[in-house]
Amino acid sequence: MNALNSNRRTDFIIGVSQLGFAVLIGILALGVSVTALMHAVDPEHFGLWVSQTMFVFGGLEDPTLAREVLGDKIYLYAAAGALIAIPTIWELSQAALKRFKQTAGV
Repeated sequence: MNALNSNRRTDFIIGVSQLGFAVLIGILALGVSVTALMHAVDPEHFGLWVSQTMFVFGGLEDPTLAREVLGDKIYLYAAAGALIAIPTIWELSQAALKRFKQTAGV
């Protein structure tokens, strides 16, 4: 009985971890996509900014503090990120759901 509860607890923890990782991937992909959309609207202030003292992916109020390194490649990276993120999130969430069903005994 104790081993069964331990297996269920382990399956539950793995399922929660898979869902957490899926959410993290989704947030990162959404951040890249929103930054790319904002770059299309205002390329002077949005993008990947790098200087000796900072690394910013997103908006920068004073663009003289750093230089923007991606330029128009940001759209390619946003599309590639979405193409990788969407099936990864799907697979992780399906695997987590399967583990939760096993844990519940359904």
